[in-house]
Amino acid sequence: KEKEALANVSISFIKDGDIIMLDSSSTSISIAKQLNLKQLKATIITNSLSIVNLVSNNPLIKTICLGGTLTNNANAFRGNITIDNLNKLHCDKAFISPTSISLDFGLSHDNEFAAQIAAKMIDNSDEAFLVVDHTKFGKSSLTKIEDFNNIKYVITNKKPNKEWISFFKTKSIILKCNT
Repeated sequence: KEKEALANVSISFIKDGDIIMLDSSSTSISIAKQLNLKQLKATIITNSLSIVNLVSNNPLIKTICLGGTLTNNANAFRGNITIDNLNKLHCDKAFISPTSISLDFGLSHDNEFAAQIAAKMIDNSDEAFLVVDHTKFGKSSLTKIEDFNNIKYVITNKKPNKEWISFFKTKSIILKCNT
């Protein structure tokens, strides 16, 4: 239910005709489900086989699968082919859900290629959305994605502490909580 609530807030930022990038996180799968229900016309660029399968029968959604090496445990395409394909693409909005976020280490992921894909999605978008539940705050994972410099919005399920709120203000990041 928390992921569905995060997805509903995320969907409120998507306009008819937008080109969006979704990483292979379970949160992004929830965003794709909500996008299917809203019946918005959109283009989705993703490395998630689950998302591709989910939206494949929706005539309003054009899907671009990044391809690459399929990692079965994540049901996602990763690797150099994925990165090369992503290098050629641009979007209006990217929705990223990293494993962890830290004031000191920034955004991070427990998989090296997932981190590289997330970083490239952020770089190749007009607006980058960080979609994270409260459990990801104040933690670091193996591979750094980037600092918060290119993040425009943070969507979360619970209001973070004052330190995070102050940090987001200094970075001009807009915080949206669904509580």
